[in-house]
Amino acid sequence: MYRAYQIYLVLIKIDLFFFVGFSIQFIFLTLARRTSDPEYWVTIFFLPVTVLILMVAVYAVRHESRRWMTLFLTTMLAGVGYFIFKIVRMYVGPKADAFQGINKFLTLFGKWCV
Repeated sequence: MYRAYQIYLVLIKIDLFFFVGFSIQFIFLTLARRTSDPEYWVTIFFLPVTVLILMVAVYAVRHESRRWMTLFLTTMLAGVGYFIFKIVRMYVGPKADAFQGINKFLTLFGKWCV
């Protein structure tokens, strides 16, 4: 059982790395020129929120709390929808030109976050 716990912690750390990598690339490489865009501020807002959610996941596992784990899984499902939306939007829509040249790296980090 301890091994499963350690694997879970490693997966959370990997998820944190790829989410922060995706968000920083997304903010500084595509949105830095458009600070009036609400997506810029939403992305900045979700950085600490996601770190908090991952801390809830670690707490839920350590204390075996079903309530906190349910909250974590629900927010992760919302996060999957968020990343799918971001990945699709990089290739389709009016803002697709802003992602030329970096869409491969953002797609890689986005897929690993999902």
